[in-house]
Amino acid sequence: MNIFLNNSSGVPLYEQLSEQIKNQILSGSLKKEEPMPSMRALAASLRVSVITTKRSYEDLAREGFLYSVPAKGYFVADVNLKKIEKSIKKNIEEKLKEVCSQAKKINLNAEDLYKILRRIY
Repeated sequence: MNIFLNNSSGVPLYEQLSEQIKNQILSGSLKKEEPMPSMRALAASLRVSVITTKRSYEDLAREGFLYSVPAKGYFVADVNLKKIEKSIKKNIEEKLKEVCSQAKKINLNAEDLYKILRRIY
């Protein structure tokens, strides 16, 4: 499992960790039923707090990417692609709301915003 965290990115470490684990699950790098490193082992290898890995694992379990077995740890879940798609769409919508809010601050109209989106996409 390759994880790279950036302390100066402004994105909380647990979110960076969660996103990278999600991406590895979706890409197939992490397989269904594969055991995840223990929270303590992952925290030590990344040089972060156990609280960071705990938050990330719990968030991923809540989103359906991981599941927990008491006294055994976390494992990669059998990912429901519809559920994942819904989660990703929700995330995109939240980010677009922020972009729209910023655009309104400078009186950028929807058509111009759409041109920017189309150019980036």
